[in-house]
Amino acid sequence: MPAKAKQPPPHLQLRFGPYDPPRFEYGDVVSDELRGDVRIIGMTDAPIQWPTGRRLDTKGGAGGIVLFAGLVDAVRLESNQAVAHWWGVTGQTVTKWRRTLGVDRTRGDHIRSQQVGHIAYPFARPALLAKSRDPQRREKIAESRRGKKRPQHVIEILRAANTGRKPSEESRRKMSESQKRRGARPPAAGEPWTEAEDDLLRTLPPNEVAERTGRTPYAVYSRRTSFQTNDGRSTAAAGRTANLYAPVSHVLPELEKMRSAGYSNRELADWLSAAGFRNKFGNRWNAESARRLLKWGESQSSSCTASDTPP
Repeated sequence: MPAKAKQPPPHLQLRFGPYDPPRFEYGDVVSDELRGDVRIIGMTDAPIQWPTGRRLDTKGGAGGIVLFAGLVDAVRLESNQAVAHWWGVTGQTVTKWRRTLGVDRTRGDHIRSQQVGHIAYPFARPALLAKSRDPQRREKIAESRRGKKRPQHVIEILRAANTGRKPSEESRRKMSESQKRRGARPPAAGEPWTEAEDDLLRTLPPNEVAERTGRTPYAVYSRRTSFQTNDGRSTAAAGRTANLYAPVSHVLPELEKMRSAGYSNRELADWLSAAGFRNKFGNRWNAESARRLLKWGESQSSSCTASDTPP
């Protein structure tokens, strides 16, 4: 008996049919996958008309659809909603048939989910985006996760997905800005400096700052460098340099003339040693010490010129 020709919505169409009932006569006994042997007693009035049957051990009742032949194939292949529509039953009945046949998810279910999502998503997208950005919803999600450690299997999945992946420069910049907004610091950086400690750096000697703050002298000197604060070491070094070159400062003009004439640092050092000049430590001059002597002389000349310039 041919099936009735109807045009259902696209997501209710049968994808793997047709499913025409087999030939039979009323009174025939057939095997029902759900109830066992049944006697055919009638036909349904559904889009696909199908035989109904009654168990042999019962004498009354209208009977039910016989789960056999093409209906078994439809239950195994088509979506739940499509079978329910074409055979005129409820989705719960189709679920019971699937459970009897050991069917979980069919190819028809997959196709229907894609079609329904394709049809509904453009209309639902604005509402979905608005809901996903709702501050109250986001706060509830954050509160439910705050303070809870991720499961170990999730950690392993994330580690496997990110191992060997190098973030782009844009991603690194965004991550850096996010960490800075939180005030996060790497463990190796130690405790951040407070404003009170910075005030001490600007007003007190380094050793006293280290004693009051409990930080190392190296940390204090490094922090003072960021403020371009004179820690006294450059002044002391300048004094030591002046003492080192003072004995030969009167011959600097002569050395500069020789350098202008093309003498090398090695030749200048030999001239100083031959003239009997020694540095503070009583050592002979070498090319490097001669170069430093000339550089010191230039710095002295520059400082004298700057001090003589009127404001």
